[in-house]
Amino acid sequence: MSNGSSSPSNGTSRLRKGVATSHRFPKSSMRSIPLERKRKKRANWAAKDYRFAALKSVYNLPVSFDNFLRRDLRPRDMAGPTGESNRLTFTPRGVVLVLGTNEQLALLQTVAALMAGNAVVLVCKGAVSMATKLAESGAPILGFEGYLEAEAVAKFEGIDAVAQIAEDETLRYLRMALARRDGFLLPLITEANPFRFVLERHVCVDTTAAGGNATLLAAAEGEAK
Repeated sequence: MSNGSSSPSNGTSRLRKGVATSHRFPKSSMRSIPLERKRKKRANWAAKDYRFAALKSVYNLPVSFDNFLRRDLRPRDMAGPTGESNRLTFTPRGVVLVLGTNEQLALLQTVAALMAGNAVVLVCKGAVSMATKLAESGAPILGFEGYLEAEAVAKFEGIDAVAQIAEDETLRYLRMALARRDGFLLPLITEANPFRFVLERHVCVDTTAAGGNATLLAAAEGEAK
C-alpha cells in the first residue's frame, strides 16, 4: 500500500540499503525486522526516564509536540481498599512499524512511539535522515525510504504494532490485510497519543496476607515460581 493510496496489492516487501520497496517474491524470502535482534539497546532505551528530553536534544521538534506528546508514563499507585496495594505500570509494545503518510505525521507518530519506550522501524519519504538524527539520542530506530503496500505489511515478522495516520479508505485496506495475518492480530495505531503505544499492567496485592508487608509477599511469590 503506497502511503495515500487506497488500492490493495498481493505484493510483499523488502527492506535493504535504506530503501523500502514493494514487489512480489517467494514466501521463503520473507525477512523479519532486524530491530527485533537488538534487544539490549531496546531495553536500555525503555529504561530511560527522560526519553522525550533525549529526543528533543538531538532533533528540532515542533513546539506543538510538547503539549501533545508530553505524558507521564511512570508507574503509579492507584487508590484501593485498606489492606490492598494497587500499582499501575506502562510497558512498551515492542517494535512499532511507522508508515508515514507525510514527514510531519511520520515524525509525530515516531516520537510518540519512541517516548513510550518502543523501538521503531520508519518507512516514509525522508525516513533515513530522520531516523539517523533521532538515533543520536540512543533511540532504537531504523529508517527506510519509500512505501509499503498493505499486503506487504501484513507479511512482516518481528513487529508488535503498526502505526499510520491516513485517510479512512487507506486504513481500511491496511486493517483488512492485518486481519488476514497468521498468528496474533497486530494492532493498528491511527493516532499519536503515547498511551496508545504502551500496554497497561495492573498488579493488585493483598498486603494483609503478609502482615501488611507487600515486599515480603512479592518475595514469597517469586520463590514459589
